[in-house]
Amino acid sequence: MLNAQTADMPGGASATYSALMSNMPESYSKALAGMASTMTGSITNAYAKMSAAKANAELMRMDAGSFREAAKSTRAASRFEEDRSRRNTAKVQGAAKAAIAANGFATDSGSAVDAAADIAQMGELDALVIRHNYESQAIELENQARSSEIMAEYTRRQGKIDTFMTLADGASMVAGQWYQYSG
Repeated sequence: MLNAQTADMPGGASATYSALMSNMPESYSKALAGMASTMTGSITNAYAKMSAAKANAELMRMDAGSFREAAKSTRAASRFEEDRSRRNTAKVQGAAKAAIAANGFATDSGSAVDAAADIAQMGELDALVIRHNYESQAIELENQARSSEIMAEYTRRQGKIDTFMTLADGASMVAGQWYQYSG
C-alpha cells in the first residue's frame, strides 16, 4: 500500500509502486491497465466536451453582440431614411405650390391648401412606414441576440452535464471491468 511511510523508504513511492506491480499477477496488471485506459479516455472525452461547449457558447455570445450592433445600425438607417422621406415630401410640396402659383391660382386658400395638406399627410405616412419597417427589423435582430444569449447559456450548461455524464459513464465502465475481473 502506498502511504507516507512507503514514500520515505529507499527508492520512494515509485519504487514501492514498481515492486507492487512486479509482484502482481499479470491478469491483475492487465485489468488495472484496462481500467486506467478507460478512465483516461473518459477524462479526455469529458474535457473535449467541456471545451467544445465553452467555445460554442462564446461564439453564440459573439453572435449576440453582432446582432445588437446590427440593430443599432438599423435604427440609425431608419432615422436617416425617415429624414430623407420628409425632405422629399417638402420638395414635392414646394413643387406643387410653385405649379399652382404658376397657373395663376392662390396658394394660401382653397384647393391649394387642401393639396398641400394631403401631400404633407402622405409624406408623414411614408416616413412612419419607413420607421415601422426599420424598427421591425431592429426588434428582430434584438430577438436574435437574446436567442443567441439563451442558446449560449444552454450550451454552457449542457456542456457541464455532458462532462459529468461522460465521467460517470467512464466510472461505471471501470466499475464493470472491476466486477468482471474480481467476480
